[in-house]
Amino acid sequence: MPATLDFLLALLIALAMLACGLAFAVLTWVITRDQFITRRHGRASQWWPYVEGRVTKSSLLHYGYRTGWDTLVEFSYTVNGRACSGKTIAFRFYEKQTHQQALALHEKYPPGCPVTVFYDPDHPEISVLEPGADGLSLAGLLLIPAVLLLTSAVCSATGLQGLLALWGR
Repeated sequence: MPATLDFLLALLIALAMLACGLAFAVLTWVITRDQFITRRHGRASQWWPYVEGRVTKSSLLHYGYRTGWDTLVEFSYTVNGRACSGKTIAFRFYEKQTHQQALALHEKYPPGCPVTVFYDPDHPEISVLEPGADGLSLAGLLLIPAVLLLTSAVCSATGLQGLLALWGR
């Protein structure tokens, strides 16, 4: 391979590593922000007002590329004359459910079933059926972002090292 082709290939790899590092940094920020919002809502929901609502849809979802199941529950409710709808059963980290766990939630919330809906008084469109923040520990919140941030740092450092090596040529 000619020297210029080697240089271009090395430059492309270094820039790609920098881009990966940046992508992981952005992903870390998005996931961390979402986790903290979920934790904040979960903790606050314990003191939210509640109204009666009704389940409008309940279905089981199977992820073919994974072995997990999930339960989709949609519900409607009215706050101060304003019709609202929600999909949040509980504020917690996503966990794959077994078929039995998903089926139990599906049976707990069948279509047409009356439910108690807890809602954010400042933003009534934010609601949940099971208030609280189960499984949303601060340590758990920081574990995934820490791994992503480490990956970001390694990718970025590798890219910068490659660029600096090319600069010194």
